[in-house]
Amino acid sequence: MDGYIYILSNKAMPGLLKIGTTTDIEGRLSSLFNTSVPYPFTLLFYSQVMESYRAETEIFNRLNAYRCNDSREFFEIDLDKAKAVVSSVIEEINGLYVDEGLDRYYNVWTCPD
Repeated sequence: MDGYIYILSNKAMPGLLKIGTTTDIEGRLSSLFNTSVPYPFTLLFYSQVMESYRAETEIFNRLNAYRCNDSREFFEIDLDKAKAVVSSVIEEINGLYVDEGLDRYYNVWTCPD
């Protein structure tokens, strides 16, 4: 597999989801938690995908109406709708089942309430 597509949220940004691609989930979560955000991002969904940049481009095209800023990876969209679009694109590109891997990364970089 080429990489992962992920969906993240941050309680400092209610109503927004960050959707992107990476080759290292833990590294990406770590790099996003810096001095410019008060809380770490929460991993809501991820799946391996072949041609991750192609997948990301197609996902962004399909979700363009929900995009907050053309130069950012943030979307004002319901999680279920975002997961449906992401899963559909991944299935089209991979040609097989979407492997949701939250068992391994569930609650990584979450902040206690």
